[in-house]
Amino acid sequence: MNVDVGPAQMAVVRNEAALVRRLLLRDSRVEGESPMSGPKTYEAYIDALPGGLDAYPEMLAKAGIVATVVDDVARFGKTREDLIDELPGALRDYVADLPPSSSWVSEVRLQALSLFINDRYMPDEHVQWQSAYDVNTKLLAGAAYKFMLGMISPSRVLKMGAMAYNHFHKGSSLQVIDTKTEPFLIRMSYPRHAIAEPVARMQAAVLTSSLHIAGNEHARVVIDSYDAHGTEFKVTLAPPG
Repeated sequence: MNVDVGPAQMAVVRNEAALVRRLLLRDSRVEGESPMSGPKTYEAYIDALPGGLDAYPEMLAKAGIVATVVDDVARFGKTREDLIDELPGALRDYVADLPPSSSWVSEVRLQALSLFINDRYMPDEHVQWQSAYDVNTKLLAGAAYKFMLGMISPSRVLKMGAMAYNHFHKGSSLQVIDTKTEPFLIRMSYPRHAIAEPVARMQAAVLTSSLHIAGNEHARVVIDSYDAHGTEFKVTLAPPG
């Protein structure tokens, strides 16, 4: 039997579906998965935010970071223009109208952009990790950076990494908590659900890359805990085993 469903009924169905998604994305984890895990992290991220892409206008990032993320799609044989054509409307304008690198832009949209790229081109979390690692390694691969990082202690490398993060971001922060004994601890703080776990995992790759460039070839930075308001990273320097 066919049943005609009018616009009002369809709106109710869509609202109920959105409510179910939000309930599933609460802090509680299902079978060990985080609120931001799964094949469509872009949609999950937006659904979890209060106000969607307009959430947390005080949370900002330098436009140069956005440009780096966008231009990295070249590894998949894509240009910036190719990506812009594939992006949803709000993100399309965000990338197409990107201001100079030193300008402040929406961090939430940067997070959403990163997740869209992950979903579209590299859904495997290991590929995501390697992408962030490679980008940071390329940025710090110059002889001057390698020489400077090689002259300082691992704890100082981590503190410099935190300082760099806090220089290029507003509304979220990276803090080195303890570097006296291994494992070292680092905490990233942010508004509720503002940073998705895949992006936090990529930040771990950035910190690992910096330690490797500084000569700490066995260093590993991994997520020790993740929740809606913060991520704690655990840092080890000794080889495993």
